[in-house]
Amino acid sequence: MRLSAALAVLLGVAASLGSALAESQQLPAGRLILTSETPERFLSGGDAAFMPADESGYMKTGDFERRVVAVEGMPFSKAFRVRTQDYRGEVYAVEVMSWPTEPIQADDVLYLTFHLRALKSGHESGGARATVRFQQWGSPWQGWLHTDGVTATVGQGWKKFQYPFVCPVDRPLKTCMLTFQLGYADQEIEIGGVELVNYGKQVKPEDLPATSVSYPGREPDAAWRKPAAERIEKIRKGDLTVEVTDAGGRPVADAAVKVTMTKHAFLFGTEVNPPALLGVTAEGRTWTPEQSALYQAMVRKYFNSVIVAHFIEWRQWERPNVRHEKEAGIKAIEWANENGLNVVGQAFIWPKRHSMPDDLKWLDQPGEAIQKRIMDHIADKGAALRGRMYAWMVMNEPQCTYAYQLFERLGGKDLPLEPEPEWYDDWVHTVGGLDKVAEWFKAARKIDPQAKLILNDSGVITHGGSRLKLSLDYYHRLAEYDTPIDVITEEGHFLSDLTDPAKVIDILDRIYADQGREFWNTEFDVNTPDLHLQADYFRDFMTATFSHPSVGAFMLWGFWEPNHWQPQAAMVRADGSLKPAGKVWEDLVLNQWWTRQEGMTDGAGRYGVRGFLGDYEITVTADGRSVSQTVSLPREGLTVPVTIGDGTANAGDEK
Repeated sequence: MRLSAALAVLLGVAASLGSALAESQQLPAGRLILTSETPERFLSGGDAAFMPADESGYMKTGDFERRVVAVEGMPFSKAFRVRTQDYRGEVYAVEVMSWPTEPIQADDVLYLTFHLRALKSGHESGGARATVRFQQWGSPWQGWLHTDGVTATVGQGWKKFQYPFVCPVDRPLKTCMLTFQLGYADQEIEIGGVELVNYGKQVKPEDLPATSVSYPGREPDAAWRKPAAERIEKIRKGDLTVEVTDAGGRPVADAAVKVTMTKHAFLFGTEVNPPALLGVTAEGRTWTPEQSALYQAMVRKYFNSVIVAHFIEWRQWERPNVRHEKEAGIKAIEWANENGLNVVGQAFIWPKRHSMPDDLKWLDQPGEAIQKRIMDHIADKGAALRGRMYAWMVMNEPQCTYAYQLFERLGGKDLPLEPEPEWYDDWVHTVGGLDKVAEWFKAARKIDPQAKLILNDSGVITHGGSRLKLSLDYYHRLAEYDTPIDVITEEGHFLSDLTDPAKVIDILDRIYADQGREFWNTEFDVNTPDLHLQADYFRDFMTATFSHPSVGAFMLWGFWEPNHWQPQAAMVRADGSLKPAGKVWEDLVLNQWWTRQEGMTDGAGRYGVRGFLGDYEITVTADGRSVSQTVSLPREGLTVPVTIGDGTANAGDEK
C-alpha cells in the first residue's frame, strides 16, 4: 500500500470527569475530552483526512504499516504502532488523529499527555520522531499547539510528554483535532497513553507540569560561546578614531567626544504587515490608528530592515478585484523608504499553488506560455518598484513538489537528484527547467541591477540541516547556468527540534566553504509555549549566526502577536510589552551589539573607540562650542578629522 492513499487513524475518544494524570499529580479536576484507550473504535481513514491536493501541492509517496498493540507495565494498555519506510512525503501525510468529544471555549486551558517508544530508526540520531499538533480541522489548518520532531530513542523505553496550552478561539465539535504526524524517515514508533484534558479557566498553562525541551549548547559555559564572542569582536567591529584640531591645525586636548551609533551595518529586520502598518482594513480585519501607531513605533525602534511579502505576491499583484492589497504593499514600501529602512521584497516567484495567479495555478498551459508569464511578471513588478528595494527574493521555497511540477512543465534541462536515505522530505528524483529558473534571476538583475538577489531556502539549518546536502547540490546546478544569486538563506522556523548552536556554526562553515556567498536568516521564529526556552534560543541562535562572517542579515517572520502567523512565536505581546524573547532582541540589538561611548581627547587630540560597524553621529565639544558629523564605520576602520574653532572648513555643523 502506498501513501497516495494517505494513512489516517482516528483515535478512540471518551468523555469523563478528571483523569488518572490529574489525580496522580494533584491537579484540579478537568474534563477528559480525548483518550487513546478505546481501540475497538479505531477507524482507518484515507485521503479525506488531509489537505485536498489542490491546496497542499505536495506528493505523498512511500510505504507504511500500522496496527494496535497491547502494552504491559504502563498506565495504559494499548498503543498505536506505525512504521514508515522508503518515505519521501510531507510529515503530515502519515497521521494518527482524532477530535475532542466536547466543544472548547475561547481561552480554555488544555493539557495534553502522551507517551512515545522508538523501536527502529533510520535517522543518524537513533531517534524516532513525531510532530504533534492541536489544530483547526480544515483549511487553513491553524494550530494552537505545535511540537516539532519530539523524539524517543531506540532502546530507552517509553518516554512521557506533557504540554499545557491555550485554545484562543471557540471550537465547536469536530472543528479541531489532535494529530500525531509521523511522516519521517524510515522508523517504527509507538504512541500510547494519550489524554487531552480541558481545565477551562481553572489554571494557567504555566502552573501545569510541562515537558522540558532543551538543546545542546544552552549551558552558560558551553564551549561554542567564547569563540563566538571573539569572532564578533573581530568581524563586527572596527576602530574609529576622532582627531580634533583647532583652526590652526593644533591638537585639542580634553575635548569632549560623544560617539553615538545611529544604524547598524548588519541587517536586523522583520516581515511587516502592510494593513497594520498603514492602519487600514484588509482581509476582514480593521487596524485602528492606535494599533498602527504602536506598530510603526516598534518597527522603527527594533529594526533597520523590513520584508514586504504578502501584499506584493504575484497573485495579489494581479488580482483586479482587490487592488487595495497591492496598493497597501506599495505604500508600506514607501513608508519604509521614508523611514530609512532597507526593504526586501518577497518574492517574484513562490512556486506554491496558492501563490500563483489563477490562470497558472494548475500548470495546464504550455511551458513556453508559463515562462513568458513569469518573465513578464518580473519585468512588470521589478520596474514598478525599481530603486526602492534593497533586495529581492527572486524565488521562495524551491523544495516542494509543486515547484518541480512547474520546472518540469517549463521543460529545459534536467537535474537528477538522489536524496540520501535518511532525508525523506518532499524532493523528487528528477526535475527539469533549472535553466529557466536562471532566466528569472537574470531578468531580475537586468530590471533592478542595484538590488541583491536572493534564493530563499529552508531546511539547511533547521532540523539539524536535514536538506543541506540537497540544497548545496541545487545551488551548484544553478551555478552551471550562471545564475546571479547574491544571497542564499535559511528561513529558520523552529519548533521543539532546535539545532544546537555549535552545529549551526558548523553548517555555516560548510555552506561558506562550498559557496562563498553571503548568507541570511530570513524568517526566524521559535514557536514554543516555553517562554524561557524561546528566549534562550533567540539569544543563542542570534549569537551563533552573528558570529559568522558569511551572515549579513537576521530577520524575523513577524514579531507582534496580533499579526504573527503563529502568535505563540511572537516576541511582543498585543499591548506592546516584550516577552522574554523580545527582551533578548532588545538587549542584543540595541545594547550589547550597539555602540554608545563618550570620553575626552588625549594630549594628541585623539579619542578612539572600537565600535560596531554602521552609521554614527560624532559630537565634539570644546571651549563651549560643539561640532557634529555623521560617518559610516567600515571593518577596516576610520579616522575622522574634526576641526573646532574659528575658520572650520571640515567640522560639520558647528553650534
